[in-house]
Amino acid sequence: MGWIQFPDALKPLSELPEKNRQHVTDAGFEELLTRYQTALEWLRAIDREPVDELPPSVVQNADAHARTLTTAMTFISEYEPSRATGGRSLKDVNNNVNSVLAWWRESARPHIKGGAVTWSDRLTQIDAEEQRIADLRGGVEKASKESEQLLATVRKLTEEAGTGELAHYYSKQAKRHANGATGAL
Repeated sequence: MGWIQFPDALKPLSELPEKNRQHVTDAGFEELLTRYQTALEWLRAIDREPVDELPPSVVQNADAHARTLTTAMTFISEYEPSRATGGRSLKDVNNNVNSVLAWWRESARPHIKGGAVTWSDRLTQIDAEEQRIADLRGGVEKASKESEQLLATVRKLTEEAGTGELAHYYSKQAKRHANGATGAL
């Protein structure tokens, strides 16, 4: 156990300076921080499994993905919006972290025998629920805007219909008054 070579630069999110977290969050990549931490925990979970019970492809890819996360953490810890990044972007780092998570779900997770499976399944479920909630919120906001537009249209049509009915009523009343006035003279 403990067979993945975790580089020193591969740190938990708690060791990232607050200003770097804020830079990443301000750039719209707050989920990147959560996904990074999840990927790191999942790698540590596979690292607790006996290496001789894992397929060689999982063992080889685990080290590669540890390096991917190290590169991601290095970029995040050095990221400043005003500084040149050598062509890399937070979007690239986000894609790399997502590839580690995809590898975990597809290749590594089936070989975990310890308690991490339950924990990781919960994280996957939480991610799915968060996405579902975001989708529902988007749908509710869209429906709300559509209902406001529909209500405005109904109000306009009601006003026009009401004005037309009142105009017809007042026209009849004016004719009666005119006829009454003519008869009185």
